[in-house]
Order: sequence, then structure tokens, then C-alpha cells
Amino acid sequence: MTLTHQITRNVQIIPVSSAYTAGTTMVTTTILDMSGWEGVAWVASFGALTTAATNFIKAQQGSSSSMGDAADLTATAVYVNDQDDSAVILDLYRPTDRYVRCVVARSATAQAVQSVFAIKYRAANAPITQSTKVYSAEYFVSPAEGAAT
Repeated sequence: MTLTHQITRNVQIIPVSSAYTAGTTMVTTTILDMSGWEGVAWVASFGALTTAATNFIKAQQGSSSSMGDAADLTATAVYVNDQDDSAVILDLYRPTDRYVRCVVARSATAQAVQSVFAIKYRAANAPITQSTKVYSAEYFVSPAEGAAT
């Protein structure tokens, strides 16, 4: 694997969940195929959180592309409580099944999920291309100062 200097040429960034208004249901992200990748980190951001709320994200994996056999991964819960406008990160390295996803568990009091992004890393082949869910990715090396447009 040949690494390049820019992070966006070495990781794949994927929006895996849209915003969810305040609610209590679990949010299940897009299923990721980890073939050719060693790890994935999910970044989940939250809006205003209720005091004493217990929200967390957790990892699941399965060998079926539909995740019909999805299983929680032991001790992967990452908690966020009453810190408004915060984010949590769950980093999963070398899952033992090919398919993975993140689940956002919201407490009994209504909580808003702003977004969840997945960052797949350590690709078997680099440089990589970004997901089709990424509208644009631009690469710059030592640009001159001046107008950005």
C-alpha cells in the first residue's frame, strides 16, 4: 500500500446517517463493506441533550450484506450524556466479519442526532476514491495565498 500525504487520499469518509429530530428510537446507519479495509471510525454528533440522558453508539457486525445476522460487539458502547452539541467517536479496528454498522441508542427522553459519518481507514490499495455520497473532495498542496474563488 502506497500512502500519500493527504488524509483524504488514505481514508474514505462516508455520511452514513442523516439528521434525526428529537426522538427515542434507535438510529441504524448504512451498512459498510469492510473488504479491503482494516478499520472504521464512526463520528456521531448530537444536538441539545436532556440532563440525565443516556445516549450511546455501538458497533455491530455480520457476515450477511443485509446484516440479517447482525450482532452487537462486546463493550463497544460509547456514551454521550448531557453535553449539548457534542460528538462521540467509536473506532473499530479489524472487525472479524465483513459487514459492519453503527447504531445510535437514544434515551427515553427525546434526543436529536445531527449526523453520523464513517471514516474507513488502512485500505489495501491507496490512494482511494471517496464514496459517491461525498459530493466533492478537492486536494491542495501548498496553495498560494489569495482569493479562494
